[in-house]
Amino acid sequence: MRCQGAQLTVLDSREIKTRSRDTLPVRLRCIYEGLEREISTHRPDSLVLEKIFSHAHHPAAALALGHARGVIALVAGRHDIPLIELPATRVKRAVTSRGHASKQQVQRMVSQLTGLQSPIASEHVADALALVVAYSHTLFVTAIMENTNHDRKTDRRTGKTRV
Repeated sequence: MRCQGAQLTVLDSREIKTRSRDTLPVRLRCIYEGLEREISTHRPDSLVLEKIFSHAHHPAAALALGHARGVIALVAGRHDIPLIELPATRVKRAVTSRGHASKQQVQRMVSQLTGLQSPIASEHVADALALVVAYSHTLFVTAIMENTNHDRKTDRRTGKTRV
């Protein structure tokens, strides 16, 4: 996704799919190779992941997710790309203004915010785009705050800030 100010443009979106019948090493290699291809094609400034939360009821799913996240962290490290983690509630709040929005609400708002004309291919793609939208929102707000802070002066005697 390209972010210019508040304008968001989806350049490409796809899933890196693995086959459930393949062994763990084969599936992780598939993720690694797919991510390497995407990075060499698009050269992103950063990678954004949803912050993991405890999967006490599904420990096997948590382990598999941990393996995939490890591969993503490895690829980010190999390319010196910052890896950003955002909590799901923060992503939902940035996209829909509600921290507990439904998947459908997130998909609808991501489509609107990015100007997509066709429906988003899958929930996974919608989640990934939502992460980027939330992160770009954070960058945009930070840039505004930095520009605002440059116009402020602090009086050393009183410690008060003047605009």
